[in-house]
Amino acid sequence: MDGALLKRPSALIPVAMSLAALATVLGYAAIFGTARQADEGTAAHV
Repeated sequence: MDGALLKRPSALIPVAMSLAALATVLGYAAIFGTARQADEGTAAHV
């Protein structure tokens, strides 16, 4: 590697954002579990 990331540090921003989103989803699943939530009903979807 020729230091391309050091020349363009903004290239790390999308990677960092993706890792943050993944950490958020995994953290939510770890705390609340992956069980399906009850449906809100038709009125909430209209």
